[in-house]
Amino acid sequence: MQECWTMNPSILQGEIQIPSARNALHRSIIAASLSHGKSTIQPFIPFDELLATLKVIKAFGASYKISNETLTIKGAFPPKVKKKAVFIGHSLTTLKLTLPIALTLNGPFTYKIGFDSIDASLHPFVHFNESKSRVTVNKKALNNAPIHLNTLESSRLINGFLLAAPLYNDSKDFSLQAHDLPLDFMLTLSTMKSFNHTFIENNEGFSVPKNTRYEANDVLVEGDYGIGGFFLIAGLKNPSIRISNISHFSYQSDYSVINLIKKASGKIIHDEHGYLTAESELNGFKTSFKNKHSVLPHGLMLAALSNEPSTLIKLKSYKQTKEDTLNTLLKTLGKFNIRYKFHSNTLIVHGTSPPFNGPSEITLDENFRIALFQFFMCTFNNKPTTIKNMQSITNHYKNFYTLMRALNADINNGKPLN
Repeated sequence: MQECWTMNPSILQGEIQIPSARNALHRSIIAASLSHGKSTIQPFIPFDELLATLKVIKAFGASYKISNETLTIKGAFPPKVKKKAVFIGHSLTTLKLTLPIALTLNGPFTYKIGFDSIDASLHPFVHFNESKSRVTVNKKALNNAPIHLNTLESSRLINGFLLAAPLYNDSKDFSLQAHDLPLDFMLTLSTMKSFNHTFIENNEGFSVPKNTRYEANDVLVEGDYGIGGFFLIAGLKNPSIRISNISHFSYQSDYSVINLIKKASGKIIHDEHGYLTAESELNGFKTSFKNKHSVLPHGLMLAALSNEPSTLIKLKSYKQTKEDTLNTLLKTLGKFNIRYKFHSNTLIVHGTSPPFNGPSEITLDENFRIALFQFFMCTFNNKPTTIKNMQSITNHYKNFYTLMRALNADINNGKPLN
């Protein structure tokens, strides 16, 4: 069934707490599952990908309980196979972050998956049965070789090996060669430190002391800049929006949305109560999106709301790897009558002050980042908008309707459509 909402023209204003950063939650769950004792993680609102990771750590011997937005995990070290196969749905993040743990288990383990293919980076470590949608761990993949990770090969899999360091470092040399550490690695290291894991910094990067273990801890996870960025941008064309649970500085990759807002002359401040926006006259801006793929939807929304043309450069790699995603974003701009010109690796967007003369009906993309972009464009429409496939957002953010209502949005989350 398809979830359908009606969004009426609204003035958004108020204070909200957004869901915790998903990438930080995955990492905290894994570190807690390898800790001695009980850890708590807050605030925790479950969704499909996180539940997949929880099912895996339970299969590895940890236990957990969810109560009043608090996740309690009792760790199991070393992990052992309690269940030989787990269905993880479409969560490639779960597979990549937990596979390095699975490689150390005392028995065979299989991931049942809902996607059709896996990245080449996984092939040395698994046996992939495409017809049965099963990924079986290759226990012989590592043998006794040292583990030397390189940040030039940035991936969730390498972050998974970092998180699994306590399982390797008493019998193997374990090091990370650093080349201007990407934010996702910094997020992983920061999470590990939250559970009292230590590193030795050297000329080439980091190494892990032998016999280092995680210690149980109570962790407060900051808000997710991925969704928070859209609320902050929306606040620039409304009286004000405050988000109380995102940090002034973050290792989340989506944190770069703050710099985008400032480039567009958006009025935004951070104080002891969080980030606060004010209604702004947004100017056109020029910025590169090299290695900033995740915030391109935020950049396009800012450009659409700006009074002058904005130039988005270095989109070549995005076009090569995510051409369908880019085309969908551009088609959405067209639906709201936002003019643009795309040539080579440069996009020029001719924004306009809202309200937009957009469609009366839109179906959200399955990609939740694109879906958030499409939804927030609808909040500036000059007419009521029927928004279909809302589950693209609500499957990731269960309390999204509550957040919008807290900002006085005039919305109706009607009954699901057949």
